[in-house]
Amino acid sequence: MRKNLYPPRIGRNYYNESPDIFKNRSVPAGGTATGAIPFTGTVSLPGSPSQEILPPADSSTGIQNPSQRDRFKGYLGNAIYLSRTFLGEAVLVGTNPTLIKQTSQAQPYLVLNPAKALGITNTVIGFNGTVSASGNSESNPIGVASYLNAQVFINITAVTGTWDIGTQALDPTSGLWVNTQTLLAAQGATGDFYFNLGTQGIATDLAFFWVMDTPGSLTMTITVVLKEGSGGSALGFSQTIFIGSAGVSTVSGYPLLEGTSQNFIFGENMQVWAIALVPLVINLFQL
Repeated sequence: MRKNLYPPRIGRNYYNESPDIFKNRSVPAGGTATGAIPFTGTVSLPGSPSQEILPPADSSTGIQNPSQRDRFKGYLGNAIYLSRTFLGEAVLVGTNPTLIKQTSQAQPYLVLNPAKALGITNTVIGFNGTVSASGNSESNPIGVASYLNAQVFINITAVTGTWDIGTQALDPTSGLWVNTQTLLAAQGATGDFYFNLGTQGIATDLAFFWVMDTPGSLTMTITVVLKEGSGGSALGFSQTIFIGSAGVSTVSGYPLLEGTSQNFIFGENMQVWAIALVPLVINLFQL
């Protein structure tokens, strides 16, 4: 038996384990051990500071330190690993197929269709602006599928002529908007007006119409307070986007409801398209 030539040191000391432990192995200064046997630990050499040898980084997480990997282990199953390439962008999806991403290489993306209304009670702006002709807010509807009733405030700050103002509901089968209630008729004065819609017209999607009875202009803000919600997203039918190829439609596309997200891996040299029932802004995050 050979006699150890050096006293024990703190940490793992190869001189105390085997006389042949350094055969065909070396530890370069500032580097890691080389040789046929993988090793993790601390090596002490005579007259040199201890060298810590780390295992290869985990390719799925990029985490190299074993203690960090153990500490994060409980979170990795549901976590989204963010790297320096994490980028976000907002894309407007129209009622015709819209190119939302052109890829040059395969890349994972998170696609989010954000919700306008969340919670049991919520406040949403239904319209805010000035009009000088009859029209509606069908292009910017409110999803109300998760709510039982709504209360409406119409704040008219400037008006000439007379106007009718009311509510609309979307027929989910035909995709057509139907007038449900007239809230103000022949209105020609400013003021702030309150209406309790109850359940009438609270279907899946809510919008507003205005009709010019006599020529003029109208400046108003319509605020909607949604009540008795079930929590989560309103999940309005009109707020759904559909993802697919250049010929995507609301029938053939992958549906992404309001307030939901989905991870995709977009392939190499690929065009990704989307379409919506009304123009919607979605978020894309490169992972």
